[in-house]
Amino acid sequence: MDPRDEKLVELLSSLQKKKDICITVISGVEACEYTGVIDEIFDGCYLVLKGNAEVKVYIPIACIYKLIYYYDDQQPAIFERQ
Repeated sequence: MDPRDEKLVELLSSLQKKKDICITVISGVEACEYTGVIDEIFDGCYLVLKGNAEVKVYIPIACIYKLIYYYDDQQPAIFERQ
């Protein structure tokens, strides 16, 4: 696992089952945004995001480009790959 991914996995683990987050995923030339609550992280490689209507999206952690989340005091924070 890439050391950058390890730090991202730690951050994602701390946010698991808490508040909504917004994730931008890039695969090739396509970019998609997903919003939901982190339901599960497995094998340190995949994130399971539970969105509206209990729909689950499986996201490869290596494809996550940007993560927007909120601290407990509602201050937004952004993680973005360089």
